Amino acid sequence: MIRTLFVAVCLLFVALPVAAEDLKVLPSSFDGTTSSGMVHDYLMQEAQKAFDRRDAEYEKLKTPEQLAAYQQRMRQFFVTKLGGFPERTPLNPQVVAKEDRDGYRIEKIIFESQPKHFVTAVLYLPEAEPPYPGVLVPCGHSYNGKAADPYQRASILLAKNGMAALCYDPIDQGERFQLLDADGKPLAATTKGHTMLGVGSILVGRNTATYRIWDGMRGIDYLQSRPEVDPERIGCTGNSGGGTLTSYLMALDQRIKCAAPSCYLTSFRRLMETIGPQDAEQNIHAQIAYRMGHADYILMRGPEADVDVCRHTRLLRHQRGLGQLPPGQAVLHPDGIRRTGRPDRNRRQARLFNAVARRRGPLDAPLAAAPRRCDHRAGEQHCN
Repeated sequence: MIRTLFVAVCLLFVALPVAAEDLKVLPSSFDGTTSSGMVHDYLMQEAQKAFDRRDAEYEKLKTPEQLAAYQQRMRQFFVTKLGGFPERTPLNPQVVAKEDRDGYRIEKIIFESQPKHFVTAVLYLPEAEPPYPGVLVPCGHSYNGKAADPYQRASILLAKNGMAALCYDPIDQGERFQLLDADGKPLAATTKGHTMLGVGSILVGRNTATYRIWDGMRGIDYLQSRPEVDPERIGCTGNSGGGTLTSYLMALDQRIKCAAPSCYLTSFRRLMETIGPQDAEQNIHAQIAYRMGHADYILMRGPEADVDVCRHTRLLRHQRGLGQLPPGQAVLHPDGIRRTGRPDRNRRQARLFNAVARRRGPLDAPLAAAPRRCDHRAGEQHCN
């Protein structure tokens, strides 16, 4: 009886509502910052300090020798944080299809940037007398990679203006998805796929950018192997994520004589104040602490007379001073690269290569008409 009564009393106390214990140790806000935003605000403060240190150190560079040492230091840091590059191995290129188009022709290519690491690409060739310049066209974050309308349009426009254009699929885009389900469907694509690759890369001292940059460098190897292409006139242009790769490649590969990155270059200060960090290959480990900013991708290659992205930037600064800067063009500013609007990027980039890579005419020289209509054939998009 007593045991039964004891159990009943215990159950009664269990059933009674008990005030939840308050385990919070932080106030809901502190100096105008919510508790959930404190770490972010702290990191932003540390980043701003690093930006200020970078600006102060850069202003101390006064002599050519100091600038040369700065360039070398930045390149060495960049390559070190990428974990270095693999050895060059046979590309084993395959041409799997050829098609003649209106004013140009294409070849569908597969090559190996590393053994059994296949890169799928389309080579756009002009109806012109070889040898002609070759332009590498890295893609942005399009699910269908090189088949995306803007990258076909840019490549066609380059070919119609007398240049070969090699547009290739990035990892986890187009025909290069890395992680598939039981039905062969991608489990991760574009930015998610790049970031998942980035997590594993960190563990071995590398970055998604290591593999992306190496794919681009081997793409240049393939362009230079083609008898129709002048190996001394190599360019690179890309938009968004392709602008990222163009910026990296022009900084690290001396073979690129002309570069036109689009919709990427800014400053880390501005980037952190707006959209914040991006996916894995756009975050090089410790680069803010080391003060390697977007402008340094250009500075690593200057002041070489034949690196025309620098000359193009100087021209744009001059045009801006004269009130002649077209909407959307980029200008080099002490705080990074800034733009003035959004014009037809494809025509502007082709015009730059028309004037610089081929050395024919001014920047406003006439161009062949840009393709305007796209359709779908055999699952891949084609523009005419």
